[in-house]
This record gives sequence, structure tokens and C-alpha cells, in this order.
Amino acid sequence: MCAMMQKLRVSSTAIEAALCGEACRGSIVVTSADSSDLSHSIHSIKIDNMPRLIINGTVHELVEELITIGRGPDNTIVISDSSVSSHHAQLQRVGENYRLKDLGSTNGTRVNGIPVTETTLRFDDRIRFGATEARYEADAIGSQPPPQIQEVEARPAKLSAVLAGFANASPFLHQKDQQDTVRSAILAGLAVILLIFLGSMIAVLLMHAPAP
Repeated sequence: MCAMMQKLRVSSTAIEAALCGEACRGSIVVTSADSSDLSHSIHSIKIDNMPRLIINGTVHELVEELITIGRGPDNTIVISDSSVSSHHAQLQRVGENYRLKDLGSTNGTRVNGIPVTETTLRFDDRIRFGATEARYEADAIGSQPPPQIQEVEARPAKLSAVLAGFANASPFLHQKDQQDTVRSAILAGLAVILLIFLGSMIAVLLMHAPAP
């Protein structure tokens, strides 16, 4: 009987181990379909964050290191506008952003209403090539300046309230209060016993006192 019970325990343990092994293996298996979906998601994120130039409602994805802009057909981005020079400006990739340079155009290049000859573009900059309006879009994280950190001063009233709340919630202070209560009760009991003892002694002395 003992040998049979031992075999049953061994079989049960083996089954549990096998089930656990299957569950563990199942939890870490990554199929080829999952891998392709992950790659597609990463590719989509990269495309969404790609810098772009929007001119007259047309979106131009900026992927080249050097991009020329002008009226001439040999430019990377062609603008059919007589106010735009044949070779009006160029965009040069610098890190995550692009640097805009005017190529001596007749009607000039403006960024946010200011005439420029060369400048690094920022997120949501408004560009004007001659009379043609354009907007530069890029990854907001890489193009915008980091947010300013403001120092916050702790107010004394709030700080005192926090300390008071901590003191009320501290178990050590509650334990000390309980100890003080017990000590006071013991002292009061001893005082009562002492009074009773003194009263008894006085009564005994009066009983044994000689009559006048």
C-alpha cells in the first residue's frame, strides 16, 4: 500500500511539472506573425514621426539628407509659383531636424514672418517661399525644447499638516500613549492602597490608645 501511494504521488508530481512546463513555454513563445506585427508597428511609428513639409495641402515626406526646393523641375520639391525662384532654398538634415538655407532667391524665404538666410527648423514652423506658404512638421519630442522645471516651495501650513498627520498615524506614538495610561492607572491604584493602609494604621492606634 505504501509503495502504491508513493507511485501515485510521483505520477501526480510529474503531471503537475509537465503542465507547468507547457504553461511556461506557452507564455514565452513568440510566433512569426507576432514578430511581423511588431515590426510593422515599429515601422508605422517611424513613419508617423518622420519630418514633413506641407505645401498647399500636399505633404512631402523628408527622407533625403539634402532636399532642394524651387520652381525648376530638377528640384526635390517643385513649387509651381512664379514668385518662387528656380532654385529657391534647400533643406539639410542635421541630426533629427532639418536646416533651411535660402539659395539667394529673388523674393526671399521667411520663417514665422521673419526673413532668413539660414536657420534650423522647429516643430510647426511657418515657412514662406516667395508667396507660397508651407508648414514644417516633425517629431514633437525631438523638435520642441525640453519643458522648464519650476521649483515648488513647500508651504509651512501644509508641511505642518503633513507632519501632524504622520504623527497621528505613527504606531510608536499610540504605543507610548497606551503605556502612559497604564502607568497612570498603576500609580492611582498604589495611591489608593497607601491611603487605605494609612487609614487602617490610624484606626489601630486609636483603638489601643489609653482612655482619659
